[in-house]
Amino acid sequence: MGVVIIYKRDSSGGGGDDLGPYISGDVVNFVSPDGLTTLRQMLFYKHNSLQTVHLGSSISNVGTAAFRDCLNLSSVTIENGLSGIADQMFFSCSSLTSVIIPNSITSIGDSAFSGCSGLTLITIPNSVTSIGLAAFQNCSGLTSITIPDSVASIGNSAFYGCSNITSVYINDLVKWCKISFSNNTANPLYYARKLYLNGVELSNLVIPNTITEIKNYTFVDCTSLTSVTIPNSVTSIGTGAFMECSGWTGTLAIPSGVTTIGELAFNSCSGLTGDLVIPNSVINIGNQAFSHCTSLTSATVPGGITTISNGMFASCRSMLSITIPYGVTIIKQEAFRGCSGMTNFIIPDSVTNIESWVFDECSSLISIIIPDGITTIAYHMLSSCSSLTSITIPSSVTSIEDYALQYCYALVSIIFTGTMAQWASITKGTRWDNGTGSYVVHCTDGDIPK
Repeated sequence: MGVVIIYKRDSSGGGGDDLGPYISGDVVNFVSPDGLTTLRQMLFYKHNSLQTVHLGSSISNVGTAAFRDCLNLSSVTIENGLSGIADQMFFSCSSLTSVIIPNSITSIGDSAFSGCSGLTLITIPNSVTSIGLAAFQNCSGLTSITIPDSVASIGNSAFYGCSNITSVYINDLVKWCKISFSNNTANPLYYARKLYLNGVELSNLVIPNTITEIKNYTFVDCTSLTSVTIPNSVTSIGTGAFMECSGWTGTLAIPSGVTTIGELAFNSCSGLTGDLVIPNSVINIGNQAFSHCTSLTSATVPGGITTISNGMFASCRSMLSITIPYGVTIIKQEAFRGCSGMTNFIIPDSVTNIESWVFDECSSLISIIIPDGITTIAYHMLSSCSSLTSITIPSSVTSIEDYALQYCYALVSIIFTGTMAQWASITKGTRWDNGTGSYVVHCTDGDIPK
């Protein structure tokens, strides 16, 4: 084994706290001595001779990065006694293939196993309640993972780079629905695409009626789902909850008690078809909630919505109509960008602000009326609307920004509800009408050719 020197720092003479052992020599197999309670931080940092570690039951505290960058460490056994896997404890131990974690462990720290690319199997005990930020990041050897019922939270990017995981196993759907995922790659489904409940691949998902909230990223990228039933008990659908569930087909039924639909909630659910009716109970819809739902054909936004969020229906290319209620005051950036199937769009008179790129690439749009009260035709607002022949601009408009109508090749008529002098006074940006047809501006007191 080489030489192991274990001593405790003398705290009586100002040497600091007892930080446990210090190591000298090229240790190959480390077995913690009976009675030892603490391993200090970075104890074996870059100790490349180390191949195996056995931590006995007396060990109750292991410092940050204790075994970090031990490139030849292949096997770790931890006995009951330790309550947590410390931050960066086995960071970049790239030869580590197996770890036995005891039931005394309740938390797996930030970056605990990050970069353990040789790790092919790890069993997380049913005592662990939290998995930290980047805990298993770039563990590219993992092909499956079982998340125990005890887990309540998983940190940012916990499974980022685990690109070879093909299956996620759970035993309790209610417990799974209650996990707080910090972002999309906190959920191993981001790579696995398949969720197994009690060993059976989940395709027809029926969410239990005890669930009131579908949390952020709960079913992100779960492409094996072909149908989903959301119960009436649900009142909120979180960020990215069903993002990229592209195998889910048929119509989307949102229960009448839902009040909030989070950002990206149904983003890229490309198999959803038909008419989307959002219930009147919904008062908040997040950015890109339905973007890239490429098979939806129509949508009705409920009356309680006052803001159409960024990219709400962006790239819904089969969408033929979207009904916006009176009461909406703001249409945010890219809200309908790339809705290439729409031929007409009615903007309610309550709208006072339409942001940039809103109708960009709505290539089938034929005509549009901008309501009175709008003061700016925004940057790229109607660019690449290649079928647009007519636009009505109110006299309230004082500026037309850069590229606002660029590449509206078919444009022949701009109906302006003010005078020629008012049209001339509008501030017009760079190439606002670049690539447009030979339009005529029809003012209340005469016409102005392009």
